[in-house]
Amino acid sequence: MTMDSRLSNPSRRTPVQDRSSQRVKLMLQAAAELIAQVGYEKMTMTGIAERAATSVGSLYQYFPDKETIVQALFEQLGEEMEERWTPLFDTIPHLDAVEVARRLVDLLHSSIDEHPAYLPLLDAPLKLHRSAAARSRLRARLAKAFLARQPNLSPDDSLLVANVTVQILKGFGALYARGKSGEKIGLIRETTLALSAYLNARLQAKGI
Repeated sequence: MTMDSRLSNPSRRTPVQDRSSQRVKLMLQAAAELIAQVGYEKMTMTGIAERAATSVGSLYQYFPDKETIVQALFEQLGEEMEERWTPLFDTIPHLDAVEVARRLVDLLHSSIDEHPAYLPLLDAPLKLHRSAAARSRLRARLAKAFLARQPNLSPDDSLLVANVTVQILKGFGALYARGKSGEKIGLIRETTLALSAYLNARLQAKGI
């Protein structure tokens, strides 16, 4: 899981032209490839610059250190996942709880499979997190879809269901990313079963 990669670090330069945005995109792509290949500890700013075919000085203009670029990668992955979830938000009101759970789990594990940098990002010795606004936006949209699926829920309860659902998916994502090949099918099955049971109880009932 392109992005608006602006962070709170005031020393970081923000691209304002298409050419600069493309340069940052290439830098992030190079960093993703490198961290997937060698891990966080062995990834260097010099290595990222070489892979992106740019100078180290240019890289430092946008990312003052590798911690900043790793945080940007984490934000990017989250935004890409959210974009992939958008079509599902529109269909949730028309699906049964089992199908909602299956599609959510499938979307998450397919995103992880397509982004080999995900596990090294999780294992980086940093407290990575998406912005509060991004986290709130995702939960609010999921809550809105759940409320449309089960109008008997209150707005507060629909947000509670969304928060619990996201936490279940986050736990699954961490287990799946670190799981061995033979374990992943079981993790998908068991998480889908657990999430299905939870959503069936909440979305089919008259309320919480």
